[in-house]
Amino acid sequence: MLAATGLDMLKNYKNFSISEGHLLAVGFVVSFVMAILGIKFLLTYIQKRTFTAFGIYRILVAFLFWVK
Repeated sequence: MLAATGLDMLKNYKNFSISEGHLLAVGFVVSFVMAILGIKFLLTYIQKRTFTAFGIYRILVAFLFWVK
């Protein structure tokens, strides 16, 4: 995301003001924190549960696509 944002800022530097820098910083911090929380949730989830239901679901969906 940092590289994509940097490229976008280079392409559109005329439309970006320095006063909008705090919005960009807040967006990066919030997205980082949410990513960490999401990873922690998923790791906790897979430690307590199995992927059996997910596997059955994927097999059924694959079969339905194969039949059509």
